[in-house]
Amino acid sequence: MLQVVPQTFTRPNVRAPLALDDYVRAMPTEAYVRGMFLNWLQDACERECGKRPRIKIYTHFKEYPVADFLELAHACQCYAFPRMGLREALYRFGLDVFAALSRTMFGRTAFVAHDLARTLELMAQGYAASLRPGSAEVVSREPLTIGLRNMWTFPDSYHVGVFEGAMRMFGVRGVVKTRVLSLCDVDLTLGE
Repeated sequence: MLQVVPQTFTRPNVRAPLALDDYVRAMPTEAYVRGMFLNWLQDACERECGKRPRIKIYTHFKEYPVADFLELAHACQCYAFPRMGLREALYRFGLDVFAALSRTMFGRTAFVAHDLARTLELMAQGYAASLRPGSAEVVSREPLTIGLRNMWTFPDSYHVGVFEGAMRMFGVRGVVKTRVLSLCDVDLTLGE
């Protein structure tokens, strides 16, 4: 499906339908995510509805195919937000990721002691260690802009939630706006 690339950043419509089949068809077989993100997704689901889908048991630092993330995200959406579309559920689950990371030893030492911009630069390093082949880079500090590339874990919904969750943790008001380049390439700008 051909999409027109917007020249400006816009607030994503998290209620728009998400074509999961498009992701499945386009996703490279060598796309991987660390088990910690799968576990956090299950944790967020359990906090939301008291249920935890157990598709597999995931080891925190082991790599799993991103297809597992897609399958688990859909299962969590069905449990936690059955009346909500997948895109909005992913956004909601993303809001919890930074808080979950900040509760880890790594998160407490690496992220919490810095300002939001510095933390996002460190998060970019975390993305490189946690997602393959994805990358995140702070491309501008004013306005604060992050480029997500080869990010097969829903950069226009889930990661919007991740970065809005980071803003909340730092008491930064505003929203994340996107410029969608493809299913896996999105620029995000953080601010009012």
